[in-house]
Amino acid sequence: NGVISDKDEEKREAIRQLCYSLEHCRSGYHELLMLKEEELNKQKELFEEEIFELKIQIEKSEKRLDTPLKIDE
Repeated sequence: NGVISDKDEEKREAIRQLCYSLEHCRSGYHELLMLKEEELNKQKELFEEEIFELKIQIEKSEKRLDTPLKIDE
């Protein structure tokens, strides 16, 4: 009986270690996911700013095109 309980305890310890390792990996994955999400949000903000600036430039160009040319006679 003593040998069986020692083996059972070894199995329990192995399971505990695996659970700890799994939790450590999950935690690291979650942290990495959060960092990537922050990075993507920053990129999105930059792209939105660039798009806004481009729209302003397009509007200015369109206004210049709509303005009749003045020809000196």
